[in-house]
Amino acid sequence: MSSEKPSTKIIVQVVGGVILAGTLYLCRTLLIPGLKWCGGFVVSVWNWIFDSHAVPGWLIIILSVISVWCVVRVVMDLLSTLSKSLPALPREPRWTDFREFEFKGVLWRWDYYPSGEIGGLVSFCPEPDCRLQTNGEERFYGTYNQTTEYKCDRCGNKKEVEGTKRSIDNLVRREIGRLIDLGEWKKYVKPA
Repeated sequence: MSSEKPSTKIIVQVVGGVILAGTLYLCRTLLIPGLKWCGGFVVSVWNWIFDSHAVPGWLIIILSVISVWCVVRVVMDLLSTLSKSLPALPREPRWTDFREFEFKGVLWRWDYYPSGEIGGLVSFCPEPDCRLQTNGEERFYGTYNQTTEYKCDRCGNKKEVEGTKRSIDNLVRREIGRLIDLGEWKKYVKPA
């Protein structure tokens, strides 16, 4: 036995009957005259194709289809040419366009993984725009202060930054995330 109320079953049957009656009424009033009209149209086209003309009807149809195809093709080519000749509207920069900034005297550049994570973080010298080398040695000043030296092979510029290379990379990544979260990245992106 079903747990539904008997009144619910009655309402469902009444609604179903009304929908069925409406569908049958629409089929009788619209479908049958619509099919008669479509059949008459097909017969008229058939008769016109095989009537006697100065040019056969089937040839006129083929030439019409080819003409329409050519016109559509010409219009599409014109639109394509016009769209290429118009100057492109400047695109609003996105946060993924933010790929470099200077932090602690070092120019940092990176890419983004498809997931949005920062990848390929690299340090550059701001002046000759070449990659900086780290000597791999962290220097200790006192018991807690470690520094990492970034050196430019081209200009000899040296920059000591407090922390290990790993901690500096993490700090830069956090700063990039902060700039993105606060919308301050827009200051570092040049308009396209």
